[in-house]
Amino acid sequence: MHVGDERPGCSLVFFLLVCAPTMAVKMSWSAQWAALGPILNDILEDSWRTQLVQLIGPITGIIIAPAVGVHSDRNTSKYGQRRPYIFLSALSTILCWCVMAYLKVWFEDQPTVFGMLTILCYVWMDVTVNILQTVTFLLISDVAGPRQVTGSAIAHMYGVLGQMVVSIYISLAKNPRNDPQPFFALLIAVMFVTVMPVCYFVRENPWEAMRRIAPGSTFDHPAITSVYPAQTVGIWTAWYVGIKTLPGPLFVYWLAGLCLQYGYQSYNGVK
Repeated sequence: MHVGDERPGCSLVFFLLVCAPTMAVKMSWSAQWAALGPILNDILEDSWRTQLVQLIGPITGIIIAPAVGVHSDRNTSKYGQRRPYIFLSALSTILCWCVMAYLKVWFEDQPTVFGMLTILCYVWMDVTVNILQTVTFLLISDVAGPRQVTGSAIAHMYGVLGQMVVSIYISLAKNPRNDPQPFFALLIAVMFVTVMPVCYFVRENPWEAMRRIAPGSTFDHPAITSVYPAQTVGIWTAWYVGIKTLPGPLFVYWLAGLCLQYGYQSYNGVK
């Protein structure tokens, strides 16, 4: 299927393909709590310091997600709007996990260096996974057409499956804190298997969103520009513009999502 043409949503099989990376995304976040959380506790000793480091994830998400959304909307790459971000963020995350898997082996006798590199990898992973998460959901929205609820439901199903895989691994195998290599190998395998088919099989047609249509084009019509007025949004201030211009019902939904994430963060932090 080609993204960007006028089609009434995609098939269920294609949904299963496009939504698959959400499984790797949810496994990534679960891995932070399962593997990196205990390691950070050992390094930083005080739990409040660990919580402070773990705030990096939500903070980077608030800044990076809108920025990536705006930048990918403006992307005119021949490989598509979303796929370059999906491929590069997945590749960067895999490289990060390769490093993290052997940090303890390489720097076991240098606790200061080990701690600094662990926190650096934590930030690295937060940035790349947030990019992957954002662009994956944008791609799902692109292909879903009028079947947005179906796409969201399948993506949620994959997310639950990813969290279950991490839980089952820990219950059947062992704590990844003591032997991280097999755990990170599992994460890398799932990331590769779920992301690479999307990058290969999904074909995006480069297109211009209505807000970016050049004056004088066939779509430069008052009926369109009145509904989709042109806006100049800076990539790194998109989060502010998005919140400021958010419609009332969506603002309530945003607040509910914020409270939900706060509760999830607090629950896992205490646990």
